[in-house]
Amino acid sequence: MTAKKRWPRWTTFFCDDGYAVSAPVGRFKPNGYNLYDMLGNVWQWTEDVYDSAAYTKLPQNNPVYEGSGEYRVMRGGGWSNGPLGVRSSHRVGLSPAFGHHALGFRLVMAK
Repeated sequence: MTAKKRWPRWTTFFCDDGYAVSAPVGRFKPNGYNLYDMLGNVWQWTEDVYDSAAYTKLPQNNPVYEGSGEYRVMRGGGWSNGPLGVRSSHRVGLSPAFGHHALGFRLVMAK
């Protein structure tokens, strides 16, 4: 069932991948960095402390803010976001206690 049929009142965009919500991990080809499922499946928690001005006061290359703050950074947009929200640079700050059906985290395995 498509998202448009399942949630008719939502604003939806035609980008049917065959799944009503999130897709199974690794179902699609990796990006140019050999990373899977980077955008559009679920938002991803990061370790960064949220600072709304991070991009204006930190280096452009890996702007990690490690100061203090209540909120952590969530990135990437999930299956319920529109096109402007489904991109790696899209970030918001939320309480670590926040939970949502379109929110997850990424496991990394060092080789």
